[in-house]
Amino acid sequence: MLMAMTASAVEPGLGRGAAVERLDDHRDRADDRRDLRVLIDATARWNTAIQTGDRAAEQAADTSLRTWLQQELRESRRDVGEARREVQRSNRELQGSRVERAVEGGAKDGHDVRDDRRDRRDDVVDRGQARMDLARTRQIADALAGMQPRFDAGTASAADVVAKRGLLNELRGMAYRELGESGEELREDRREGREDRRERRE
Repeated sequence: MLMAMTASAVEPGLGRGAAVERLDDHRDRADDRRDLRVLIDATARWNTAIQTGDRAAEQAADTSLRTWLQQELRESRRDVGEARREVQRSNRELQGSRVERAVEGGAKDGHDVRDDRRDRRDDVVDRGQARMDLARTRQIADALAGMQPRFDAGTASAADVVAKRGLLNELRGMAYRELGESGEELREDRREGREDRRERRE
């Protein structure tokens, strides 16, 4: 983990807000990697337990999966809040660039407006994805909770097993996508850092 890094150590020359954001994105990527490993392990243990009829191992895997889902829902709610704040920040930056362009009217200011407009568009897309992820994770959690009593009682049908396996596979796919998105966030951080340094030089 990167917890020991200071904001100023993340990227020399970045403003404090950008440095803190980049540090947060590094942490998010590390969290996404860990979350994916935990989910893959718990799902594999559950599948093995179902195939071998090991009820104790199945229940232990189910406990791990419930814990993982509860944490994922908390993180998804946090992601929605962060994405909303990012859009608000982008709106302020775009408005500031538009004011500078109106006052100074230079080519540099027009370029800044285009950069800020692109950043805002990316942030709006991220906010929409975060909201969809939270909604779908809630749906999956509810579906799993609805069928869990049958697994606990040992009365789950073959259709229940297929349905649960499908939902777990969907969660894994979402976790892989989130890992890819956190990598994209870091690339966007680097691009925005270059833009910030260029603005200061100009």
